[in-house]
Amino acid sequence: EVKKQYKKMAVLLHPDKNKSVGADGAFHLVSEAWSFLSNEFNKSTFYYKRKKHIDSSSTVVEKLGTFPPPPSSDTFWTVCTSCKV
Repeated sequence: EVKKQYKKMAVLLHPDKNKSVGADGAFHLVSEAWSFLSNEFNKSTFYYKRKKHIDSSSTVVEKLGTFPPPPSSDTFWTVCTSCKV
């Protein structure tokens, strides 16, 4: 799946096909990520650390409990009858 997503992003961001500002830099970032994740050892290490982080995050939430909902807003919306904005 990583290879499939890399190819999709590489085609989308390739400097010859995408002249948008920042596309060149984004293409280089995607290429660096691919070169890292295409190495099996690096990929395994990445997924291990990611899983470890996710697992530790869930224990923090369990310890803290849920957060109260944000306070409701006392503002209201209206529409101009002339321009409908």
